[in-house]
Amino acid sequence: MDIDNCGKALCDSLQGYLYDNDQQVWKLTIERAEKIKGGGCVVTVKEYSKHD
Repeated sequence: MDIDNCGKALCDSLQGYLYDNDQQVWKLTIERAEKIKGGGCVVTVKEYSKHD
């Protein structure tokens, strides 16, 4: 899967749980790593300040 599609899938899956609409996401950082058998991902959420 392309890395940009991974980000879209994660944003869509968190909508309704972490935020009401994925338009509320101000910053998204995605890093590719080695494949994990069975798949997996790590999501870290921080409060965002425009000064960061």
